[in-house]
Amino acid sequence: MDLNEKQSKLLKEVKCLLKDIDGELHFRLPHSSKRTDIRDMLEWLETGEPVGNFEVLYDLEQESENTEGEDNRDGFWNSPLEIILEQPDMVTQIMLKLDQHHGEELIYEPLICEVGKPFYFTLSKHRCQGELEAFVILFCHYLRYMEELNWEEIRPENVDNLIDDKLIYSVAMCCESIVPAEAVKSETHWHINVALDDILINSGNPDVGIIHNGIRLEIDENYEPPISPLIHNAFQLELDNDNPLFFFETENEYVLFGS
Repeated sequence: MDLNEKQSKLLKEVKCLLKDIDGELHFRLPHSSKRTDIRDMLEWLETGEPVGNFEVLYDLEQESENTEGEDNRDGFWNSPLEIILEQPDMVTQIMLKLDQHHGEELIYEPLICEVGKPFYFTLSKHRCQGELEAFVILFCHYLRYMEELNWEEIRPENVDNLIDDKLIYSVAMCCESIVPAEAVKSETHWHINVALDDILINSGNPDVGIIHNGIRLEIDENYEPPISPLIHNAFQLELDNDNPLFFFETENEYVLFGS
């Protein structure tokens, strides 16, 4: 695309501004993940082709535009609570086998951070039979993380009560809504990058880090969570005064994200 003189001047000013910001971050926050975003943006402006996270977001936006007006989501994505209520026997069996069919946990633990402690609870698609099973398992991870459900206390004689009092009650208290993939990507990206910056700044603190299944990881400013960037379906669960939860499906896994 050819640019007129005014547009070319504006583009040059934007590039200079981004370079100045990168230089300032180099001295103030040398480990900031925003420096990677700035370099990716500069390359995009130079070449005309999105790179890095911008490439993913651009592809998702194009995918959303191409499928606009189509709604091939099944009933679960429109109303997860309704599907849970319709299949009590299946939910019971899932709850009784949490220890055998658990997911993965990736938890960011910054020192003091405006985004709290972002977390990913994930379950590979080959380890579950679909979105209902994945959601129940991962939401139970969340309940355990919040110390609202002790998995060791789940037994055949009390599982129905726990389903009603913990799982169904907690989901019912949330306002659920389908959200576009690009919104999930933007929200998760912001939370984890702010947390990562704080973790790197305070890396000498033993209480700070990224924990994968209980093991502290060795990370640097280029660390990215091992989550597929291509999101097919997603919904948001929102509770008053709390950050929302996002449950979404990627190419390879189901994910519950929160902070």
